[in-house]
Order: sequence, then structure tokens, then C-alpha cells
Amino acid sequence: MNEKEEYFVGALGDAYIDYKRNELQVYQKNLQWLENFNNLLFDIFKLKGKIFKKNVYWLRKSSKAMILRIKQLLEEKPQTEYYVAGLFDTEGSYYLSSDRTTPVIDITQIIEGLARLHVANSILEKDGIKCVLNGPYNH
Repeated sequence: MNEKEEYFVGALGDAYIDYKRNELQVYQKNLQWLENFNNLLFDIFKLKGKIFKKNVYWLRKSSKAMILRIKQLLEEKPQTEYYVAGLFDTEGSYYLSSDRTTPVIDITQIIEGLARLHVANSILEKDGIKCVLNGPYNH
């Protein structure tokens, strides 16, 4: 998996993959980020999706070959910080802790996304960045 593919896989945090329709759907509040993601889609697959506006921006693209390649990419284990960057860009936030002095970088996932957090954790710890996994939380 190359760097662009690793970022792409990480960024699938805001995506829904409809395997029956061979369709990728990506939801995002930030239009510029979604346009950049569409450019990444073109770089990797030579395809561009269509962007719609509902409550958020929404990119859709159907392609059997694309979905088959996405399935292959999802079966590979990401190895670099590009995966973490894609995951953070879709699911992350930055804030100061309650003592107002310690910066906190947070990536939130539902329980089905726990494996994604473990992958990010191992990549970051390999680079010497200490991480703590918290939860799951009940709302």
C-alpha cells in the first residue's frame, strides 16, 4: 500500500461502502476536504465522484473495480502515519485538557472502529508516541 492509499484507507472513517451497489459514499462537513478526497480518488482509481449537499457534503461514486480494490486495501494492514492522518482528518479533534495546559489529540470511534484505533495506536507507538485507548462509552 502506498502513502496515498494508506491515507485513503484511514479517511474511510466517514465513508459507507455499499457492496451490493458497488458504491462508495463519503460524508463530510468540510467541502474543501471532500474535494481533496475526490482528487485522491482520481489519483488512486482514475475516477471522480459526484458531490452533493444535504445536511453535510456527500460524495458518491459507483465502480465495481474501485470497490474490489478498496476491499483489497482494507484487508492489508496500514503501516505508516499516513493512515493515522486520514483517520484523524475524518474522526479526530484537538483540544486542551481540563488543566488547560496539556494538548490532547483525540480520535473517536464506535465499538466497530476499535480495530482501526488499535492499528493507529501501533503505528504511533512505533514512532515513539504514547497513546491511551479509552472506552467503550455508553451514551
